[in-house]
Parts: sequence; C-alpha cells; structure tokens
Amino acid sequence: MSAGTSSRSRSLAAVAGSRAKDNPAQPRTLTLAVPPATAGGFRPIPVSPSSLCGSVHRMDALAAALATRLQRVTLPLARAAAAVCSSRAWFELGHSRAEDFARERLGRTGRWLRDLAALGRALETSLQLQEAVEGADGRPPLGAVAAVAIARFEPAADALSSWIALGRSAPVRELRRRLAHARAADSLYPLDGNGLPDDLLHPPDRIIEWIAQTSPELLHGPALRERAARPWNRRHLESLGISLDAPCGAAPDATERDSRRDPPPEPTVEPLVDPRLDEDREPLLRLQIDLPAPVAAAFHEIRRLHDRVVGHRTTTVDFTDALVAEARATGLPVRPEVETAFDRLCATRVIDDPAREAEWNHRRRAGSSAAGDLPASERFPPAGAPEPAPSGDVGPLISRADELVARACALQGATWLPGPVAPAVMAASAAAAALRLQALVLLEQELRRMLGELLAELRARRAWHALGFCDLRHYAEERLGISRSSAEDAALLARELSRLPQLRAAFEADRITPAAALRVVRVLAPSRRAVPPELERYWAEHAESTTVRRLDDERLLLRERDLLRTADPIAPVPDAEWSASLARAPGASAERLRHWARLAAERSTDAVPLLLVLPFSRGADFLGALAAAAECVRTYSAEPLDPYDARWLGLLSLLTSYAATHDHHRGPIGVFARDGWRCRAPGCTSHSNLEDHHVQYRSHGGDDSPENRVTLCRYHHQRGEHGGRMRVVGRAPLDLEFTVDGATYRNERRTDRPAGPPR
Repeated sequence: MSAGTSSRSRSLAAVAGSRAKDNPAQPRTLTLAVPPATAGGFRPIPVSPSSLCGSVHRMDALAAALATRLQRVTLPLARAAAAVCSSRAWFELGHSRAEDFARERLGRTGRWLRDLAALGRALETSLQLQEAVEGADGRPPLGAVAAVAIARFEPAADALSSWIALGRSAPVRELRRRLAHARAADSLYPLDGNGLPDDLLHPPDRIIEWIAQTSPELLHGPALRERAARPWNRRHLESLGISLDAPCGAAPDATERDSRRDPPPEPTVEPLVDPRLDEDREPLLRLQIDLPAPVAAAFHEIRRLHDRVVGHRTTTVDFTDALVAEARATGLPVRPEVETAFDRLCATRVIDDPAREAEWNHRRRAGSSAAGDLPASERFPPAGAPEPAPSGDVGPLISRADELVARACALQGATWLPGPVAPAVMAASAAAAALRLQALVLLEQELRRMLGELLAELRARRAWHALGFCDLRHYAEERLGISRSSAEDAALLARELSRLPQLRAAFEADRITPAAALRVVRVLAPSRRAVPPELERYWAEHAESTTVRRLDDERLLLRERDLLRTADPIAPVPDAEWSASLARAPGASAERLRHWARLAAERSTDAVPLLLVLPFSRGADFLGALAAAAECVRTYSAEPLDPYDARWLGLLSLLTSYAATHDHHRGPIGVFARDGWRCRAPGCTSHSNLEDHHVQYRSHGGDDSPENRVTLCRYHHQRGEHGGRMRVVGRAPLDLEFTVDGATYRNERRTDRPAGPPR
C-alpha cells in the first residue's frame, strides 16, 4: 500500500471515529415566531422541545413537513423569478446587475435568482416537473435542489421522467454525478457507473411502444429488430408479453424469462469520471491555513484589488485562480498538490463511497422504524390532499405554514399587489413582476425562519448521526430538499439571534432582509461576548436603513481592525471613515502590503486561521502554488525556515507578485481613486465601464472641482441620471443624495425611513 493510500485510510478512519463519538446534546428551549393569522405583527410562541417533538425523530418529521410547504412555495417563486429575469426587471428599479437587485431588494444571492429562473422556465413547458416538485403526483416532493439541477440540464420531454425518478430514488450527490456523466457523454438519459445507458431508468422508445400496441409483428423485421432489442425496449416488450426471441405472440417459458431477466454482465469499462470526485459541482475542499494576522489582512486587501482589476465582485475561487495563474506566469513550477488536497478532503468531509452511504441508509431505516414514522407516501402527502389535523403545539406552526402556501399560490396569478403602489410603477410589467417576487420572498422568508429554528435545535442536539446524515448540509439537501447554504444560514440566524433580541425583532418583522441580518450577525457573533444594548440597537437600526453593499464594506474594515488590532472590531463605522476606506490610488494596495509584511515579521507568532472553501481541483492548484512559492522562499533564504514561516512567506510572495503586476496606473485617477474605482450609486458593485459625472451639469454652471464630480457606472450615468431613473444632488463625497426608485440615500443609508420593509 502506498503512503498516499495509507494516509487516506487513516483520515477516513479518523473521520468515522469522530462521528461515532458524537452524543446528543442537552435540549434547549425553542422559540418559534408564529404571527397570528389576523394581526399584522409577530407573536413569539415559546415552545419546549420536549412538548413540541418529544424526540429527534419527531422533530425530523416536523422539519420535513415544513420543508414540504417550502417546496410548494418554490413553484410561485420560480415563475416570478423567470418573469423578472426574462424582462430584466432590475433595470426598471435602478439596478445595473441582477446580483445587485437580488442582494439589495430580495436579501438573496444572484445564483439563487438564476437557479429559480431556470426552474421557472422549465416549469412553463413541463407539467410533469411541476407536479414532481410539489408532490402533486402522489409521490414524495422532488425537492428544490434536485429540481434545479434537472432544470439546468434541460432534458428532453421524453427523458424527463427518467431524471425525476432518479432524483427521487438517489441522493442529490448521485443525481449530480449522473447528470455530469450524461453531459460528458452528450446523452439525454441517465448513464450507469460504466458510462452505459441505464436501462432501469430509460423509458421505451415511443415508436417501439406504439408499434407494440398496433403491429407487434413488425418488431421482428430487420428494420426494427435491433432497436427493439435495446435493454429498455426489451424490458417494456416483455412486460407486454412480447418476446423478440420467439415468434410474435408466443409467450416465452419461465427458463427463457429468467435468462433474459438476468443477462450476463456487460464488460466493465473505465468510468467517465472518478465517482468520488464527480458532481455537478466538485466536492468542496475546506482549507485552514495558519498565518500571521497581517498576512491574512494582506490577503483580503489584494482580494479587493482583484475585484477592481476584473471590474466586478468576484469569488474567492476566482482570486485563488488568479494567484495560481500569476505564479505560473512568473515561472514558478506549479504542480497541483493532489495528494495533500485529498488528505485534507478526507479530514474535513466524508468521501462519497458505497459503504458510508449504506451505513447512513441503515441508520435512517433503523431510526424510522424505532420512531414509528409514517411511510413516505403519507409523510409527504400530495399538494391539495387532506392531511391529518395537527395537534398540540405543532398545530399553530403547520396552520401558519399552510396559510403562507395558500397566500403564495394566490399571489402568483394576481395582477395587482396590496398596498399603495405608484401607477407608473404598476404600468410597467417588469416592475410589477419584481414587486410580486418581493412579496413572495417575504412569505418564503417566514417559512425559512420556522425551519431555521428546528434546524438550530437539531444541531444543538447533534442529531445528524442518529438520523443517518453526516452534518446539517447533508441533512438539508437529502432529507429536506433545500440547498446546503440556505439551511446553514437559517440555522445560524436562529442560533445567533437568540442572544440578540433587538436584531431578532427587526428581522422577524421583516424590517431587515436575511442578507443584512447575516452581515450583522457575522460582525457581532465572532466576539462571543455580551453585546451592549445600545450597540445592538445601533446595528439593528443601521441594518434597516443601510444597503447590503455598505454592510459588506464595513465588515471588511472591521475585520481589518480585528486582524491588525487597531480598534474595536464591532464598534460603529462613521461615514467619513467608511468613505476613506474605499479610496485606493494606484500603488496604494502594494504599499499597504509592504507595510503589513514588515508588521508580520514582527508578529509572526500571532497566528490566525485563513479559511478558504474551494472546489477540489482549484484547491489542489492553490496548494501547489503555495508549496512552490514556499520552496522558492526556502531556497533563497539565508537561514533554514520552518514550514510555518515558509508558508506565510510564500503566500506573501504570491500576493506581492500579483500587486506588482496589477496595482498600477489605470487611466485618469482623480475621483476614480477617491471613490474606490467603483460606481457610487446605492447598492451598485460595478467596477467596470466607469464614467466621471458632474453633479451640477457644466451646462448649468457646474465646475470641474472634485466636490462636483462622482464616479458612476455607464448604466447609472446614462440610463440612471440622464435617463430619469436616478437623481443625484449635493457635494461629494459625503454630502451626495441619490434618489432611486422613489427612495433617497445618503452615504448608502436611506434617509426617508419607510414604514414597511426596506425594499
């Protein structure tokens, strides 16, 4: 056995051992905010977990029931998202990009909007997929995650039933693996592990099905015999009593049926992709790299420089890819560290393998029988089917969830929205579609809050092992049919808001979006200290009126404070300090990097973890670039270096190389450098197509002073300011007022406080 194989076995054994040591934790008091059906506000109902569920399996059944309601709300959401994307409704509401609209108006991500739109487009042409998503065909609901994966594959109509059957019978990871196989082989139907058509899921060809009913004798002719002999067609013909090996109409004897039912195995061929690493998305490699705190701050600084270079917000994956490409361009011998990446993958995640899946399935069946759960057909009743009346403390939750589903279904076909809405806005179909989507999101948000409370309680009890799942992400995707990230966010908010009552009240009253609440929680939660009521009140009110983009800017600044120990990492950020933190003249990032490198040499023992989540192949590339840079530093060092020092010095060299190449003069400096090389319109994250706008037009007597100029992207300059969708007045940089879609902002903070949610 090789050393690499041995280390993998040890890592897997360690993971299995750590899972076996988990014990259920003590239950805690659960509070579910269930608003009354007739009143407008929220009425928190304190519920004891013992009286609510009694056991982990009862809590699991309640979570599945809430998830079923959530799937039914997914259909109206998907149709509304498809309408918004097809009409590009964000343009009418003053946003240049779909990502900005989703983040600021909906409190969601751009990927969430695109995935729902893909599902909505598929629902328009497929009644079968619609019934499968909500369980209207009498089977368990397909789940939003599996439905989105199938919709993005865009299968043909005759292949859709095969994918739906696979999505219901196999784990989501297996579904993604089979989708990747089919995409690589240019097949419409699922393929088995050997890359061959899966005859267990492949439906019969329509022409064979038709001829078998009309003229079965033609199946024995030379024109159709070969096609009829395909496994999926043969299986269908045998179910009708038609044998291709016997004369037409003659029923085969038992021996022949048995021999055909168990054909000799097909010759094994090499799989298209390694099944352990093959998903629609690659397995995520979670890296924790210990570095001096100034080096971690330098990493985030150059990460923001990369956004300015590319022209829009990018992901950490894109930034690490850029570092690897820059390292290769400078001549470093970068080779992917596959063995190291695989060992780290084994140490942080249970690799998909049949043995572990069999163990999980065994635990699920054992837990289900021990708890006396209902079968899937009864646990997931079809939409509209009568359900047993809920009893006890569960009753208000299920009743409220059903009410939300009914309101969502009624809203999807409405041509109007309640409340005062400007006639000009309602006249535009795109704006009306966006408003309908916002209203549906509010209904879905309440369901997610209920589900988040249960997920937080299940996490506190460490219930995943008993239920047959490895963690919350696995449970959410396979059991509930919701995405991993949304489940983690819902559980995080439920857990952290329990100790932040003022922020919780604002969130439950829909005065702040989930995106804003998550930003504030991630500012206040890492300290794990008691937050003074005055400070909590400030952050709650700040999140109500401030764009999510400014909350992101402040979080980056507060993280830099924390790493460099320059100020309190949860103290408020004044407008002047926030605006000054955005300014970046050419060469400023490189200069900050050199200063922090000197500081890291003095504080090399002050180590903090740099946490990165990368796809496996990109993570292996990044580890290879880091190892090559560390080896280069070690080679040219005058004295021996330990691995820790070589690693952080190697990362510094990668960052320095990127800054030396890209942190240079980018054309006219002036207001662009002052404004951080990005559009200053509220909520806009565009770093490209920037234009210099005169607040008071030169044709109206305006001058060229910096106070009369502001950076805008092309959309907000041409279609916003000059197109009538936006108006900016005042003096730059701190006294500008932007009016967008009837709302007024100063320094990314809304000055006309709305009566309802900040939309």
